[in-house]
Amino acid sequence: MTAPGLAHGARARAAAALACLACAPGARAAEWSFAPTVSWSADYDSNRYFLPSPAPGEGQFLSFNGLLTHSSDVLQLSLAPFLSVQRFSGNSGTDSNNGSINTSAAWSLERSTFSLSAGYSDLSTLLTELESTGVIKGNSHQEQTSGGASWALVESAKTELSVQLGYADVRYVGANTLGLSSYDYSNASIAEQYTPVERTTFTLTAFGGDVSSPGGPGTSRNAGVSLSAERKFSERLTGYISAGYSDLDYGIGTDHSAVGEARVSRVGERSQLKLDYQRSVTPNGFGTLVVRDQASFTASRDLTPHLSVLTSLVATRDRERFFVVLYEQQTYESAQATLDWHSGETSTVDLTAGYDRTTVQSILPLPSGSRWRAALTYTWSVKPHAVSR
Repeated sequence: MTAPGLAHGARARAAAALACLACAPGARAAEWSFAPTVSWSADYDSNRYFLPSPAPGEGQFLSFNGLLTHSSDVLQLSLAPFLSVQRFSGNSGTDSNNGSINTSAAWSLERSTFSLSAGYSDLSTLLTELESTGVIKGNSHQEQTSGGASWALVESAKTELSVQLGYADVRYVGANTLGLSSYDYSNASIAEQYTPVERTTFTLTAFGGDVSSPGGPGTSRNAGVSLSAERKFSERLTGYISAGYSDLDYGIGTDHSAVGEARVSRVGERSQLKLDYQRSVTPNGFGTLVVRDQASFTASRDLTPHLSVLTSLVATRDRERFFVVLYEQQTYESAQATLDWHSGETSTVDLTAGYDRTTVQSILPLPSGSRWRAALTYTWSVKPHAVSR
């Protein structure tokens, strides 16, 4: 297992980078802020693992989120830990503990911004695989070590150049990881942004990625270009569209796919609406690149100053473009409604009901089925406490 060593190295490199940034001359006038959040949830699920013979039951979840930030004229730092404990009744699930920590730093100069990020997570496949591979078991976990860097340069009043680099080391551990394959994923992109008028922006992007899975399908790569346009029609209505092309190389064959996104969002005084469709090339837990189609609709409405309702519809489809030996495609569909009550300045109570369905076309015995679920969640958030120095 190489994940702990990689995690240690990533943390050491991130700490060194942050220390260097903190030595910048402009980092003297600074403000520290900390905002913790604790939530407790109890749920009922008719078929948590989408088994052929459903095992309904209850679960309880206790989570902690924190956000520590440091801000000055030129330097912004953040540290975000997350801890979660999951406990289930009877045969409805396998108890598990989850955690992650993410850190980032951004250094702003007169015309450019440089940022670094690093993270480590240890999460149940019940949280990471539901929308992609469908291999969800409470006693199997995904361990991920990730890092990234970006640089943006304002070339003129209308143009901006940006470069992004990313890396993720993903490992699957535990029992019942049928079909899952550990992998390394690296990606890069370069984009030129042009804003001819105040509310319209065009962006031309070249991108590429590499997935290496020695114990699985091997190495797969993609490279492509896309052109996007974003238009703010008014203070409340925004539209976005992009179209592009991606070549895929699986070592023993090649393929290609169109990529893109179309999105419309509207923000009103008491409501918000968002409709989005996107197609992308992305890695998944089978250790290779897949073409992912995802459509979503979200809406929220404030019924009173303290009560609001939120609804969402999501449909995701992952398709193998070459390695059909594992599976052809998996489809995940979800509908959810939440009643959100702000019981105080720092606390909320949510009542959620949802329906999920997953379908897998595969020679492997992967789960296909549906479930109903309901949950009651209490969240307590402390107002950010800031200290200036």
